[in-house]
Amino acid sequence: MRCVFARYLSLFLLLIHAPLASAQNLIPFANFDMSSDLVDGWGNLGAGKVWSSVDVDGSPSSGSLLLINDKAALTGILVFSGCVNVNPGQTYDFGAWYFMQILQPGSGFAQVEVQWFDLCGGSFVDAEMETSTTEGVWVQIVGQAVAPNNASGARLQLINAKSSGNPGEEREIFFDAVFLPEPGGAAAGLTAVLSLALVQRRTRWRASNRNRPPSGAATS
Repeated sequence: MRCVFARYLSLFLLLIHAPLASAQNLIPFANFDMSSDLVDGWGNLGAGKVWSSVDVDGSPSSGSLLLINDKAALTGILVFSGCVNVNPGQTYDFGAWYFMQILQPGSGFAQVEVQWFDLCGGSFVDAEMETSTTEGVWVQIVGQAVAPNNASGARLQLINAKSSGNPGEEREIFFDAVFLPEPGGAAAGLTAVLSLALVQRRTRWRASNRNRPPSGAATS
């Protein structure tokens, strides 16, 4: 019996550590490896939108994006990626990892939004979003959306939204490993995530709630 168990365990470990077929991530500068990645690959930068050495994998040679929301309730601080070409009518996964510390003032949530455009540099068509309120651990927000038939361009927005709180009270969210793979591609870093779960025994949660932003929420 032990022999059979060991055989299946070995096979399981082999499958987990085996390379997985994954499509190219369409979003450049998605891992915030260097501080210059933020400037080179992301827009709407300004106060409260900075590079951090904190990394989802704990890598000393990489980092993340830190969004600091010190605005009033019902506001969001955001950045957006560059626009990339997509195929109309195709299904795309999208998302990112985030970390939101517990015991921060007020309340809020992390949000990843895919925006569709008729073409890059053209008119806005539609958007889909995924959100999570989980705090205290790295969380992967994962969504899936079909590119509208009249959309051939897309970009991702990362948002630190404040549901309650006062102006001047800071709520921080770290974002990392952003992804929008080619149609049919796996979520970014799946092999790495599975390996880390075994080797380092990190606890991570996949966000699946679809909370919408508060009515009338503003962003900047």
